[in-house]
Amino acid sequence: MTPRLLVGIGLGIAAIGLALPALRTGAPWGVAALLVAAGALLVAAAAWMTRVLHAVDRAKRGLQALGLGQPAEYPVGDLDRQPAGLVAELEAEVRRMEGAVRAAQHERDRVRAVLDAMGDGVLVFDARRRLVLANRTARSLLDLGDREPAGSTAMALFRHHGVDALMDAVQRQRETVEVEWETPPSGRRVFRVKADPVPGGGVVLAVRDVTEARRADAVRRDFVANVSHELRTPLASVRAMAEALQQGGLDDPAFARRFLDRMVGEIERLTRLVNDLLDLSTLESGTVRLRPQRLWAADVLHDVAQRFSDAAARRGISVRVHAAHDLTVTADRDRLEQALANLVDNAVKFAGGTVELRAEAGDGRICFVVEDDGPGIPPEHLPRVFERFYRADAARARADGGAGLGLAIVKHVVSASGGRVDAANRPEGGARFVISLPQELGSADDR
Repeated sequence: MTPRLLVGIGLGIAAIGLALPALRTGAPWGVAALLVAAGALLVAAAAWMTRVLHAVDRAKRGLQALGLGQPAEYPVGDLDRQPAGLVAELEAEVRRMEGAVRAAQHERDRVRAVLDAMGDGVLVFDARRRLVLANRTARSLLDLGDREPAGSTAMALFRHHGVDALMDAVQRQRETVEVEWETPPSGRRVFRVKADPVPGGGVVLAVRDVTEARRADAVRRDFVANVSHELRTPLASVRAMAEALQQGGLDDPAFARRFLDRMVGEIERLTRLVNDLLDLSTLESGTVRLRPQRLWAADVLHDVAQRFSDAAARRGISVRVHAAHDLTVTADRDRLEQALANLVDNAVKFAGGTVELRAEAGDGRICFVVEDDGPGIPPEHLPRVFERFYRADAARARADGGAGLGLAIVKHVVSASGGRVDAANRPEGGARFVISLPQELGSADDR
């Protein structure tokens, strides 16, 4: 307490102590003592109000420096002239402060909602490169969950050496910088980062995950390269044989016949490649129209096996079918047979002596299984066997006329039918492919 306040309170208590006995005895100076007590207490109250108003004045000056609040209508020390006005000013200032706080909170929430709705990640760093704010997308991209690690460094968040160089460039040049980098381990994710300077030396980073876009670009490049290679090889062979015939090969009937047969084979290979490419393009575009119908699984498998009976016999391969006669499936017959035919074609090419086709039911689904007793698929190749143009044994597949599109077509056919296809190696040796589709169970009597 201030000396003025202490003196006022002390005098007031002393005067009251003297006034009360005097008033009881009727002494004439009792009233005077009571008046002295009231004056002393007023002095104490004035001292207390002055301290309060000084504090309010300091708060108002601070608010005015921030653009909040208005100049005081009543100066400090004006208690004697306008006590009611000072109280009103104090109440009004409190209301203005509360309103300013609510407005700031509302603006903060609105900015936060806008940032969280953005598709790109946004991170704001101060001049010391410490995180101030991160929107929802940024927290997701950086695997931060719901937490916002305010105060973290950009290096700690991105774990990439390029972030320091990016921050240096932006803070030094005071202009926008855009880069692209991969997060460790190499190739896992690719980020495109745009950095802009902000007043006060800070930096705003806009982050976009372009991993899938870069992967799609790589797939397109590989596709063009693979198609070019697959077309160039048979075209070069046909051209060479045609030139040989032009240069006198036609004079030798046996020679000409042999070359013509080879030319027809290369043209058939080109035709299959083009047809497969068109088919795959249609399936990948999602525009293929399926005609689902109720099919008997045994009939489908026997038809596919019959189609490859001659090719299997030439190779000394036995194709066996195992399927219950009452097992049905709802599917497009042409597309289902196309997928199974591609699997059987591969199995016949790589089998050692036997290819087995089976249909099995369980858990509301039917599984079509194609197995062979060949060398199987190297484990490191299993995750990629359904990719376009991917061949585990490229030399053998090319010698057999394969372009590496058959399994990719199987995958898209099965996916369009609402199922899935898996590849594995059998414990006893050989490859095993399983197509799983929704199924129906009927009775043999329904045929």
